[in-house]
Amino acid sequence: AAFASKLSCLRRALREALPGPDDIPWLQVAVTACGVGASGQGGGRRFPGLAAVRQALLEVPADEGCGVVDARGLALSPRDGVHLTTQAQLLLGPRLAEAMAALVGGGGG
Repeated sequence: AAFASKLSCLRRALREALPGPDDIPWLQVAVTACGVGASGQGGGRRFPGLAAVRQALLEVPADEGCGVVDARGLALSPRDGVHLTTQAQLLLGPRLAEAMAALVGGGGG
């Protein structure tokens, strides 16, 4: 609940600080199971708050001009197990573009 509240405050503060309309679209990526091995285990030890953060990111309020793209299933770097691989980023890009188009009423696809 604390992360969700802080995220909401961040969105509000950015929208107030930026020139233009108050309803600037907000799009975020829901983090995946960072720090896990191929078995899917280990993320909880490295990042104990990951589940709560991920849940807060997934529950972004659509009625406030917000959208979310889930990164689950995208490959993580074998170097750190946190960041997406280049290939995964290339897959994420079109998903973000489609989500933004839908958010601003441009349809998508």
